[in-house]
Amino acid sequence: MMRVAGFAAVAALVALIAIAGAAAALTMQEAEKEFKAKGCTGCHNGALAPDFQGTVKLIEEWAQKYGSLDEAVAAESKNFKMFQGVKTWDELMAKMPGITPELKQFFEQVFEQAKKGAAGAGAQPAQPAAQPKTVTVTVTQVKTVTQTVTEKVYVTETVTPPDKALGTANLVAKASYVVAILVAIAVVALAYMFMGRR
Repeated sequence: MMRVAGFAAVAALVALIAIAGAAAALTMQEAEKEFKAKGCTGCHNGALAPDFQGTVKLIEEWAQKYGSLDEAVAAESKNFKMFQGVKTWDELMAKMPGITPELKQFFEQVFEQAKKGAAGAGAQPAQPAAQPKTVTVTVTQVKTVTQTVTEKVYVTETVTPPDKALGTANLVAKASYVVAILVAIAVVALAYMFMGRR
């Protein structure tokens, strides 16, 4: 039953990844519309930060100067008024309040197309061909085994008959001896109980 539930969870995860990977990229017009709808123009207004067309142009320029978006961000972070000190593209995108995965993917495509020399200023990135994805899923099963171990403790006592009639002192001595044996048995029993919990 547990194994079936584990395989069902893995299948659901693979299906979600496949659906996310199959999502179509935004066109230039769709990206600009989403850019405005998500409130990006609050900062990307042409004064505080480049507007949508200016952002596209800037990313295309980065593609001519840098090998990757991570290199571009690391080199250009001193120019980001609000996000100085970011080191990677993902870190920069995570700090953008209105960014969506689709907008992030759009800007990455602008960079890649400009890198290939196919995109000019304001050109629309080509729709990506559906690429097969390889997903590695590790399923770990945990099995708990509990065993109870019972040990018997035998206490042997040798009693010699008294030489003389039992007096108060002899009774106290015998009682102390019996109490000592009972305490020893209790200590052994407690020790086994605690060892059994580990």
